[in-house]
Amino acid sequence: MVGGVLLLTVLAYARTLGNGFIDFDDPESVVDNVTIRELSPENLGQYLTTPLQYMYTPLTSLSYAVDYRIGGLDPGVYHLTNLLLHLGNTVLVLLVVRALTGRALVSRLVTGAFAIHPVNVDAVAWISARGTLLATLFLLGALLAYTGYLRRLADGDRRWHLLALAWVLFVLAALAKSTAVVLPLILLLWDHHLSRRPSWGLLLEKVPFLAVSVVVGLVTLRFRTDLHGTDPYHPVDRFFLFTSVCVAYLRRLVAPHPLSFVYAYPERTGGHLPWQLYLTPLVLCLLVGLLSLLGVPGKVLVLGLSFFLVTLVLTQAVLLADNHQANRHVYLPYLGLYLVGAVLVERVLT
Repeated sequence: MVGGVLLLTVLAYARTLGNGFIDFDDPESVVDNVTIRELSPENLGQYLTTPLQYMYTPLTSLSYAVDYRIGGLDPGVYHLTNLLLHLGNTVLVLLVVRALTGRALVSRLVTGAFAIHPVNVDAVAWISARGTLLATLFLLGALLAYTGYLRRLADGDRRWHLLALAWVLFVLAALAKSTAVVLPLILLLWDHHLSRRPSWGLLLEKVPFLAVSVVVGLVTLRFRTDLHGTDPYHPVDRFFLFTSVCVAYLRRLVAPHPLSFVYAYPERTGGHLPWQLYLTPLVLCLLVGLLSLLGVPGKVLVLGLSFFLVTLVLTQAVLLADNHQANRHVYLPYLGLYLVGAVLVERVLT
């Protein structure tokens, strides 16, 4: 099954290998980025102390440097790396979902959706989206290690090396893209799903992870100097903007057309957003109720929908021209929705 999915994924994305660079972020990230042209201690220090496109992504810069070492400015090399990372993520999705649920059909459905969903084209086909692919790779690796730790813990075998491995992989994920700092919350969702009883020991395990989140978060805020000078939206507006974004992504999950590289922010008229945006919280509540009526277990709903929200929320924290409903932002969050959908399909089929 894995081989077939990987082959289908390669066929779906093969044309990207002939693509070039684009004028959006690729010049700053790769083409005109002189720091990637030599793997030297000085440049490594530059990656660790200087933002790339206002983001703290030293590991992503290092990956570009490796690509440059292999093929210079041949865009095919960079596209091939993106594709290989997506293939690696696809395998990890299968392993993580299987380890978490123990359900073969569910893991296969989630993996297939992740591998070829059209919305993921943004993350895979755009060279400057490398950070999303890298962060997902290490974050999934951390979740796989943590799931193994929890499974052995349930059997009375406290394998601390698996927890330590999860922490190391989390550090790498955070250095690839700072949105990975939400992992401590995801680990708590994992604990809940696997019926782990709350305890001080459970919370203490998360302290090293939380420390990484705080440090990387503070560094990222220091470098995040590209924010809008004036925010046209009030806090209440921001809430409805977020719920409307969630509804838009839910629609594209089942009807991914039309797709765009960027999406315009809604305008306020007379001090108000378009009226339909105020209905989106109700739409989300009705959807949760419908899924429950259709028989999706409560634990699956909590895990899947919370995973979607937790991994999505930071992408909406700032207002940027390319930030509103950018498809690459659901590369990881959609896994939660795939899980809910896969469990629903399994219930219908069996």
